[in-house]
Amino acid sequence: MQRRRKKRTPEIFYEKNEELDQFFSVSLDLLCVADIDGYFVRISPSFERVLGYTMEELTTQPFLDFVHPEDRDATKGTLATLGLQKRRLGFANRYRCKDGTYRWLEWRFVRSGNKIYAAARDITERKIAEKSLRERLAFEQLLSDLSAGMTKAALDRIDQEIVAALRKVLELFRVDHCGLLQVSPDHTSWRITHIAVAEGLPPLPVNTDLSAALVPYGYKRIVEEQKVWVYASLNDLPTEADTDKRTLKGWGIQSAINIPIVVGGSVEYSMTIAANREEHTWPDEYISRLRMLGEVFVNVLERRQIRVELEERLQFEKLLSGISGRFVNIPPEQVDLEIGEALRMICENYGFDVANFWQPSDLGPTIVALTHLFRPLGGPPFPERIDAQDMFPWCLRELRSGRAVAVSTEEVPAEAVRDQEMWRYYCIKSALIFPLSTGKGELVGALGFNTTREKRSWPDELVKRFQVLAQIFTNALARKQSEAAATEAQSRITALVESTDDMIWSVDPERFGLLTFNSALSDYFLRGLGLKITLGMSPEDMVGGAFTPLVAERWRQFYLRALREGPFTEEYVTSAGTNVLLLSLNLLKRSGEVFGISVFGKDITERKAMDEKIRKAAREWQGTFDSIPDLVMILDRECRIVRINAAARHYFGLPTEEIIGVHCYTLMHGQEKPPDFCPFVKMMESKEHEETETYDETRDIWFRISTDPIVNDNGEIGRVIYTFKDITEHKRAEAEAFAARRELWRTDRLLRMGELTASLAHELNQPLTSILSNAKAAIRFIKSDRMDMNELIEILEDIAKDDKRAGDIIRSLRSMLRPEEGEQEIVDINNLLGETIALFNSEAIIRNIRIETKFAGSLPSVEVNRTQLQQVVINLLMNAAESMMDEHRPKKIILETRTIDRDRVRVAVRDFGSGIDEQELGRIFEPFFTTKRSGLGMGLSLARSIIEAQAGHIRAENNPDGGATFYFELPGL
Repeated sequence: MQRRRKKRTPEIFYEKNEELDQFFSVSLDLLCVADIDGYFVRISPSFERVLGYTMEELTTQPFLDFVHPEDRDATKGTLATLGLQKRRLGFANRYRCKDGTYRWLEWRFVRSGNKIYAAARDITERKIAEKSLRERLAFEQLLSDLSAGMTKAALDRIDQEIVAALRKVLELFRVDHCGLLQVSPDHTSWRITHIAVAEGLPPLPVNTDLSAALVPYGYKRIVEEQKVWVYASLNDLPTEADTDKRTLKGWGIQSAINIPIVVGGSVEYSMTIAANREEHTWPDEYISRLRMLGEVFVNVLERRQIRVELEERLQFEKLLSGISGRFVNIPPEQVDLEIGEALRMICENYGFDVANFWQPSDLGPTIVALTHLFRPLGGPPFPERIDAQDMFPWCLRELRSGRAVAVSTEEVPAEAVRDQEMWRYYCIKSALIFPLSTGKGELVGALGFNTTREKRSWPDELVKRFQVLAQIFTNALARKQSEAAATEAQSRITALVESTDDMIWSVDPERFGLLTFNSALSDYFLRGLGLKITLGMSPEDMVGGAFTPLVAERWRQFYLRALREGPFTEEYVTSAGTNVLLLSLNLLKRSGEVFGISVFGKDITERKAMDEKIRKAAREWQGTFDSIPDLVMILDRECRIVRINAAARHYFGLPTEEIIGVHCYTLMHGQEKPPDFCPFVKMMESKEHEETETYDETRDIWFRISTDPIVNDNGEIGRVIYTFKDITEHKRAEAEAFAARRELWRTDRLLRMGELTASLAHELNQPLTSILSNAKAAIRFIKSDRMDMNELIEILEDIAKDDKRAGDIIRSLRSMLRPEEGEQEIVDINNLLGETIALFNSEAIIRNIRIETKFAGSLPSVEVNRTQLQQVVINLLMNAAESMMDEHRPKKIILETRTIDRDRVRVAVRDFGSGIDEQELGRIFEPFFTTKRSGLGMGLSLARSIIEAQAGHIRAENNPDGGATFYFELPGL
């Protein structure tokens, strides 16, 4: 057998290295050789695969640099121990990967000389599983402890137990916040009800409503979509969550899990954990565990709520029973006392600071009176009465609509700004007010409860319960008012029955014994028969004398008739025959059964006598009415004929029944409505006497119609007296007088024209002489050989001008001298005066008088009789001229026109003569008064009648510097 060759040392070393390389390359574990200086000398490829570093990166840095900071001290301690003993050691630590994460490595190593030989195994997954197991066991233990603790916890300890459990969750999951949020019933906000916060972090707002608008994206996801909202970083949130990002950043939250807790199909709570100091990844198992924990919390809270509601319901029912009992079988006067006591009980049971009770006032529909107030803590005094429309307008509208008011005074609608102002003044932070209304919807009061120390929420269940309480108060108040009204009505009836002089009594339906009677009946029997009547007396007991059976039987027949036929009224002559009674019998029923007969007896003896007097007076009045010779009718407010006298019946020739009820204007004029001149229409507006005149063409009669109102006690027109007076003879006399007056005016004009004859002849002679001279000149011009056409035309134009002047004078004379003055016409007063001055001009020249005019421009036109007005002006001019006969006086007449009172025209004729004696100034317009030696004294009288006939006015006054001025005024158009 051949002996193997012994290998040399280098060869052996080389083979060992090759074997080690192969072993390192195929090993699943991490193999390494390190020196005692802390560097890897050799490592297996598994290091690169597990940690992600290159061989060079791992061997050029101390291996402790790769160890987790928390594990370095333990690693150093283990290596130090390795230097003191030769046995193999094992431990585990975390190595940093190139991506920044850490892996758990379990080590086995031994030291040989200056080298350390080690093998490591990646146990990260096992560590994670162990951690998960520990967390699950810890969570299950927490859940078990929580369930047991919550079951035993008192109601007032549940909140503390939940917070303690949240703190354990905080520690278990190593987070910064752990809380429970409750969603508002209207899904517009939520509030943190329970929270645990890591030390060193600022607290979050607890039990404060947080608007959903702060985190709209998250609110929608959790509450509306019922999905978990989880994010490891704020940067993971989508762009539509920008508002949420800003809010969360303000709260310092970097990562969070928000889990919806569904109750009855909707999200009622959210279980939340959050990290503030660093971003946090959230394993899926966290969600299920936190959801389970949140459901435990919510179940506990729901059970507590049920227990609280049950206790509150029992408390309320006890309170309700106590308050209801207080109002049973109490007199009306005690109701107010019990209301006050009930308000105290409610406030003490529910911790209210103020209770008040308001009722309507007689001072106005919006004035309410504070009838009851319980306020143990004091505060600004409440007024005894308020104008609810002014101080609490929104509340008043709500209560009138039948709605209760349940608000926090700082959270009211915009239309309640005035109410909010008043609540603040009275330091009220919450208000609960109920309308108290009857079955007819009539508001009979308001019941209010308030808090002043803190804001109070008003759950729907509480409001519903208190509505039941409010109904008790309503019923008590209604019963009080009803009983008070019944008592008052009974008192009024009793007072009325006792205050009347009429006899009132009632009898039973069997023996007709007295059930009730008033003092009037008692006095009647006592004075008339000397009998004192008592209850129970029968008809036989109440009558006496020889005819007792007959009288008693008659009364029995009255009662039997009432039972047989029902109510009736009949006149009854007493047995003595001196009195007449009007009896009214009726049946008294209870539940449909007759229990008595009531009798109303009125002594109508005097009334019967008065009726006869009235009938006699009516006959006398009708006789007087019919004796009036004028046509008299009495009309109602619609102008219908109510009554006519004999003269009217005779005039119309119709029976009375065909006239009564007919409209006056239909009977008089055959029209469907009153004519424009009807005085009835004017009288209904003025409520005073009105009259007019009308002509009946059919009968050739003039009537003066007058209307006078008959006013009732309310100041309104009830009837109208319509009178037709025949004024035909009066009208004829007026016509004759007017004809005589017109003849007098014409005579005066003729006299004046006679006085102006010389001047008018001179005035007319001037144009005629000029015409003759110009005509002769024209003839000579034509006969001559040299005829200048232009000069001939001028001669002819002068002839035409003078002819026109002569024609104007003749026309003026004709109008002044003709018998008829003509009709009213619209004239320019300045032009009319100019024409009149032209007539007077020659007279003025003869008398050496200068006439000046001061005519105003833009005068209103006047409607006058031109001839008559010219007559007035000539009269005034002649009087003025005659007053200046003295040669020492200035001979000048001034005519002036102007507008006064905006629409009247004034004409002034001023002279500079001797003036008028002051004693005679008031008489100058009287007929036949004159200061001249010759003359009738009718000129100025006629002037006044003419001016007044034109709706004008004339007067005279002396001038301060001598002479007189006559003024007349006319209405302008």
